[in-house]
Amino acid sequence: MSLGLCSLLVSCLLRRTSGIHAAAAWILQPHPPANHNASVLMKLIFQSIIYIVWKERNTRIFTAVSTSSQGLHLQLDRLLRDRILSLPARLQPASSA
Repeated sequence: MSLGLCSLLVSCLLRRTSGIHAAAAWILQPHPPANHNASVLMKLIFQSIIYIVWKERNTRIFTAVSTSSQGLHLQLDRLLRDRILSLPARLQPASSA
């Protein structure tokens, strides 16, 4: 795994916790509605990084082609943006004026 992808994992996923095990425990526990969006984003980031690393590993094994850390970062960015944009918008309750 590239150093750039490792640093992205550390900065995004572990910002709220003290280590990978603490991050996994935080992801698995139920969260109040105020933290629900943060929990969903953490899960999405974690799953996306695992997918990108798995895909890069398979590409290196089966085609002997590797991608730069910048390229992996761009793939991850695109994957996250596409997934976030595909989520349905939550309707905000109408405020009484």
